[in-house]
Amino acid sequence: MLINYISFIKHGFYIIILINKDMPFKKDLNLSECFRIVDDQLILSEKYKQDFGKKFKKITGSRFPTILGINDFSTPFMEWLKMVNLYYETMDPILSKAGVVIEPKVRDYVMKKFKINYKSYEPTQVGFDLFKDNQIFGGIPDGEPVDEDGNLLYDQDHPMLEIKTTSIDKLSYKKVDGSLRMMTDESGLPIVKAKREKYLEWYDENHQIQVKKEYVLQLSLYLYLRNAKYGRFGVIFLRPEDYQNPDAIDLNQRLIDVVDMKLERSSIESYIEQATKWYQDHIIKGISPKMNRSDKEFLKLHKII
Repeated sequence: MLINYISFIKHGFYIIILINKDMPFKKDLNLSECFRIVDDQLILSEKYKQDFGKKFKKITGSRFPTILGINDFSTPFMEWLKMVNLYYETMDPILSKAGVVIEPKVRDYVMKKFKINYKSYEPTQVGFDLFKDNQIFGGIPDGEPVDEDGNLLYDQDHPMLEIKTTSIDKLSYKKVDGSLRMMTDESGLPIVKAKREKYLEWYDENHQIQVKKEYVLQLSLYLYLRNAKYGRFGVIFLRPEDYQNPDAIDLNQRLIDVVDMKLERSSIESYIEQATKWYQDHIIKGISPKMNRSDKEFLKLHKII
């Protein structure tokens, strides 16, 4: 769910949240009725859990590494805020559009190259979750291998697909209302901060591509939930003009790297156990992880503390 703004105001001993109509709170709701802060943790009120607990979010592939503390751009506390619907973070519209337009093209590219049929899902049609029988973990893979009849077909020659779109250059961003937004020039072209720097982050000294641990965990979770072993990353490196006009991209003129992985179930079980305990301790009980320094700065920015 997307919002345009969140504005927090202190009123004496009470903290008021002003929200737009898309948020699950009533306007001018007193946050002291939603939670209290004790020892650097937010503790949700019983009333809040009763009223909104059914809408608390599950651990998806993208949330999985974050709640484990394996994310350079977010924290377990920030993810908790979003999972219990206290805070909504909007995605950069430029990045969002590029992903929506280009990811299907990459999926088609991989299908044609490896002669595999991949099924993709419209999130709204599957309730944003393919794993409804699981009370803790959920989400939607980017592509699932299927046979001619549309049945799932997982084996070494038919791996699950995870697509990553990344800039070849390091681009400039600024914070707007607490969220990062890509900076562009007057023509709408992204402003480059350092040429080819993002590309170099993906490769080691031997020029071999190295998929970040957080992305490996993301794909690993979905493989685990499907009881499958084999996964495949399709990584495309975008140029600035691709963000300006993603519909015009020519994949034949772009670098696309494919990386295969094999999941040993034993290698992820400890992460699953850790994430399960995290969910029970923080989502079910309604008690946030401990705030770190950046979390406190975020709350101060929005005048929560």
